[in-house]
Amino acid sequence: MGQFRYFGARLVEAAGVEPGDRVLDVATGRGAVLFPAAERVGPTGEVTGIDLSPEMVRLTGADLALGRLPGQVLVMQPVRRLDRRHCAERPRSSVPVVVEPVIRRT
Repeated sequence: MGQFRYFGARLVEAAGVEPGDRVLDVATGRGAVLFPAAERVGPTGEVTGIDLSPEMVRLTGADLALGRLPGQVLVMQPVRRLDRRHCAERPRSSVPVVVEPVIRRT
């Protein structure tokens, strides 16, 4: 997991995640981006990781339960498949940083 965590931290840095930000980690997997993002946003921030795989959600949720991270961190399986249209319908202020294979800052 070390190599994935390294690149996850670099992605969080490149996305410009700041303390207090709200971050959505799409396809969170085992948390390579989720954990560095949670550390970066700190106690005033919020990170949500979503993944279509129930097993990834279960394993990453178990990892979350073991550690102490500042702020609010949630890992979940989406109720329905998210597409770009759905994300575009959300108010811009609802999630200012979305981390996915292509980085977008809204």
